Amino acid sequence: MRLSGIFADYDGTLAPKNITRVESKPLEGIKDSIDGVRNYGKFIVISTKDYWFLVSRLPNLDAIGCIGGIEAVIGDRAWIKKGIAQKLKVISKLLNASFRIVVDPDVVFEIKALRNRKVAGLCIDWRYGRVPTKNLVEKIKEIARKLNLYVEEYECEPFLDIFPVKPDKGVVVSFIKDVLGINGPIMYIGDSKMDNPAFKVANISVGVLHGHSAPELECQYFIKFENVPKLLSELVNLKLNFDPSRLPFCRV
Repeated sequence: MRLSGIFADYDGTLAPKNITRVESKPLEGIKDSIDGVRNYGKFIVISTKDYWFLVSRLPNLDAIGCIGGIEAVIGDRAWIKKGIAQKLKVISKLLNASFRIVVDPDVVFEIKALRNRKVAGLCIDWRYGRVPTKNLVEKIKEIARKLNLYVEEYECEPFLDIFPVKPDKGVVVSFIKDVLGINGPIMYIGDSKMDNPAFKVANISVGVLHGHSAPELECQYFIKFENVPKLLSELVNLKLNFDPSRLPFCRV
């Protein structure tokens, strides 16, 4: 089977996940491998991060699915998910309310902006601050839900994401695939349960492991995080011909 394209998550897949936004960058060798993949097919990133962050780290991509699929950017064109225009107006209300109730200066408020710079999401990250009380987190979630926004929590992770609607990486993978005219098989690589919808629409699904557990990953193959660069470089060597015996997959 020859792959026509590779879709990949960013945090925890192409780049380490337990570092600050400023320090985040792709693993060594990833950029070269992306260029190599693009000699034979397409390379697309699907992430909860926004366009401006992703394009600053990986400028040579065929497309980007941003903010969990809220926005898709291909070349100089951008599409946003239907029905969110009115909700964009209330994200700033949540941001202002969160600023007022979170007093720890080490808690990071990461604004997720569309390509047109409008605010379309928010991440509240306390991994380098004091762990907020349960009441504080519940208060933020309550405000978000009253504003009819979607809250995504991650088990055992020190942050939460807030979106205008529930993100769906599978939908944006299918959309980008159609717009780019990808008719052949695709691979999707990701490390969290948010990647499961994308796994389901891919021909080959690869879950990235941090440690020995596979947190609810509904995929066909597994790979250790540190071996992702090797996976991509070997796929380039194979000219995107998928041969699992040649790839650094592991058992769980």
